[in-house]
Amino acid sequence: MSTGTLFIEALTTLAILIHAYWAWAIAIIATLTVLLLALVGALNLLYDHLTRTRKDQPVTITEFTGEYGTAHRVPASNYQAVSPAALDSWIITAPCWHPLWTQYALALVSLVHLPDVPAAQLHRPGMTHEISVMALNPEHGPYDARTLSAGRLRYLTPANVAEQFTTTDERARNLTQLCAQGVVDGRLCPETADAPERIRTYWRQTIRDTLGHDNDPHHGHLT
Repeated sequence: MSTGTLFIEALTTLAILIHAYWAWAIAIIATLTVLLLALVGALNLLYDHLTRTRKDQPVTITEFTGEYGTAHRVPASNYQAVSPAALDSWIITAPCWHPLWTQYALALVSLVHLPDVPAAQLHRPGMTHEISVMALNPEHGPYDARTLSAGRLRYLTPANVAEQFTTTDERARNLTQLCAQGVVDGRLCPETADAPERIRTYWRQTIRDTLGHDNDPHHGHLT
């Protein structure tokens, strides 16, 4: 066999090996690409599920502690059977606001008409919810939100705050929670003895600003 023939056979063998190698390499790269894309897709689905779950099922906060006091959410099972319009309730303990009483009830009720429930008195047509703040009679306290039973609260009248507005139940609950936090942090005053109109006006404006923020992220809000 001549040298030329051997050279040609060597080149042919090398070409076959190179072709086989690249075919194998391309197959591996293609397989890894498919697996990587599948992994990315699975991770995206998992992320969407987790973020959707967090949005649909927000963490329920039951208490706040701040420089001005504490706020404890009353379990819904303690009042809904006898107060079907009630959507949320908090007991706020804040001794700094008044020398004679230290606790306040922060409540949210639905103004939508319910069977066997007296129709609510609307401040303006179209109102759907009301947040109220009332000082609690210290002669019957102290009040513990965790063990409080229906009808156990004794209020001092008139109400310090009674603000009506229009929104959804979910946003109204979130708003009430923010108000409870605002009181214990000192951003909202639950006591109106010194300047009732000024304090009620501030509550009204704060509630409007916070609800406005739900529709406009650049709008002011209670945080």
